[in-house]
Amino acid sequence: SGGAGTVAAQDFDYDNMMNQNCPDFRCSSGYSPVPKSRTKFESTGCSSMGGGALMMNPGGNGNDEKPYEHCCHQWHACYQICGISKQSCDTTFETCSKQACGLDTQCTKDIEINNMMMKLGGCKKYDQAQYQACECAPSHQVPQKREQAIRYFYKKFAPDNVDKAKDLAAKADT
Repeated sequence: SGGAGTVAAQDFDYDNMMNQNCPDFRCSSGYSPVPKSRTKFESTGCSSMGGGALMMNPGGNGNDEKPYEHCCHQWHACYQICGISKQSCDTTFETCSKQACGLDTQCTKDIEINNMMMKLGGCKKYDQAQYQACECAPSHQVPQKREQAIRYFYKKFAPDNVDKAKDLAAKADT
């Protein structure tokens, strides 16, 4: 059927490539992953959604902020939450960006490209972010380390809610 140089579609596993489940951050026996107590959330925005590939906006200067830019920042921050799944962050981005675009067809086309680049990026960005956000602690220190990280976050960003840290740390496994 296909001519010379063509490859049959069944030779590629598109579903696996596009819906890659990345392994969780792991520690050696007797240790468990916990968030680093002073995690600094960083974002490079929508321009670097897929494995370091720069997204270009046809007809634009590449610096235009997109209506769903906040979703890209949330996506980058999500990857930096120790223990979260890649799939959870990717799904949240897709939902957020679709809501931000609404019925704008150009915006919808842009997010389709971002979604594809995000998925083609594989696990590299996710793995790097998890490595930067997680550390291994002896299992008996895990509850204390989790509470310490949450307490630090609240002190910095929502001082009125610092008292919630202990209860949130207790919910980490559920």
